[in-house]
Amino acid sequence: MPITIPDSSWYRSKSTEKNAPASCPYANVHKCPRYYASIYMLGEARIITSINDDKKASLDAFWASSELLPVIAEEETCIHGIQGNWSAFSNFCPEVTFAYLHYYASYLAKYIDEIDSDCGRRIAEREKNPNDWRYEWGFISPCHFLDCSVYNQVHDFNSKEIDANKRLFPKHNQVFVQQFISQEISMGDQYDVTGQVGAIGPNAKAENNTFNQVMQQAASNLDLPALTAELATLRNSMRNQATEVEHDQAVASIGAVENAAKRQDGAGALEHLKSAGKWALDVATKIGATVAAKAIQTAIGL
Repeated sequence: MPITIPDSSWYRSKSTEKNAPASCPYANVHKCPRYYASIYMLGEARIITSINDDKKASLDAFWASSELLPVIAEEETCIHGIQGNWSAFSNFCPEVTFAYLHYYASYLAKYIDEIDSDCGRRIAEREKNPNDWRYEWGFISPCHFLDCSVYNQVHDFNSKEIDANKRLFPKHNQVFVQQFISQEISMGDQYDVTGQVGAIGPNAKAENNTFNQVMQQAASNLDLPALTAELATLRNSMRNQATEVEHDQAVASIGAVENAAKRQDGAGALEHLKSAGKWALDVATKIGATVAAKAIQTAIGL
């Protein structure tokens, strides 16, 4: 029986078959708790950059009030194994597994031992399927976003009118005004606001904020089709040159940029480009990926 290889071609064909978008419209930490949990777990496992503590606290508070979080362990997003030798990834967002583990799947498991591994690889070599996951994985559960077990709930949740500021800043005592990059702003009890500020009120303080308006402006200036055309070459070149853990993380970030760019998510692409950092910029410049280099430089400056 032929196996399913849930790569980008498979995902596009499933989307076409279902008359659905090419990627999940809720693949965002503010729109889906499973997407957030998947990103968070990969960060905790040191597979990608971890979410900073302040951002995590904000997102935890938001999703805790959503009534969408699982209540039993079997439904939680989790990673099994030990540091550096993870054996399985369960209840994951398929958009995340593709970005960082190369296949659209809700569950992925490594081979149990070398005997199973050798057997699986021999079968893969014999059948010669492109992108065969059996070279690396013992078992995976392919998953299109419409088949994700939380999709319907997440769709209903996002269909409701929810103030965007509450998504980003769920605590009632926080005030969100359109934001701008600032080293530190402190204010007393009396204030007269014109233009953009990051915080307002008694003893309000805003430190090192990357604010929404600037990010959206920068995103609107990105040439996403041209950027997408360069990213695969850049990612392959980086992978070949990677020698440090930080390099591997940068490669993963470029993969996430590619995914965001295909979704026409300019702001998301910039966030991941910023995570990719200076080494990615150096490689892009060296190989002549001028659009990617300019975009990384812009992201680093935000």
